[in-house]
Amino acid sequence: MQNIRIFIVDDHEVVRNGMRRLFESEPGLEIVGESNRGDQALSAVISANPDIVLTDIKMPGFDGIVLTRALKRTRPCTRVLILSAFADQYVTAAIDAGASGYLLKDISGAELIRSIRAAAADDSLIRLPIHSPPLPPLERGQSHIAAPGLTSRQSEVLRLLAQGASNALIAQKLFVGERTV
Repeated sequence: MQNIRIFIVDDHEVVRNGMRRLFESEPGLEIVGESNRGDQALSAVISANPDIVLTDIKMPGFDGIVLTRALKRTRPCTRVLILSAFADQYVTAAIDAGASGYLLKDISGAELIRSIRAAAADDSLIRLPIHSPPLPPLERGQSHIAAPGLTSRQSEVLRLLAQGASNALIAQKLFVGERTV
């Protein structure tokens, strides 16, 4: 089995060091680079050729949303996971930019590793705490999401997520498995 190659982008050295230590102790994960600025990370990521880019949302240079958008244009197969302290403010922008996942910084190490493995397997994920306030609608005043490139079923899942529904509730409402959601 081939290692999952990870590139870390975060302006806080202690966060990068903590993630590096966590990943180094996990079989099958390999750190191929890191950066403390979004603008400097772009060329480094292209050179390092990672499977996963784990990026902070707010940092010098340009933020994780701009980085994600640029990466998806230049390296569409690279999965981007956004790691943020902001529960609802940037989720829709991250998804719009092409992020494979949006995770909160209070996530456990084990859950972060599971999320990386899921993203490498091409599963999309959004991990918000249950006590988070409901997300605002993606487009105010609309009862559906008109997102280019999404099927009607994917749009329905996204609409329910934006309303604050949990994966379990979405699965129940749409009559699918929670893993499918």
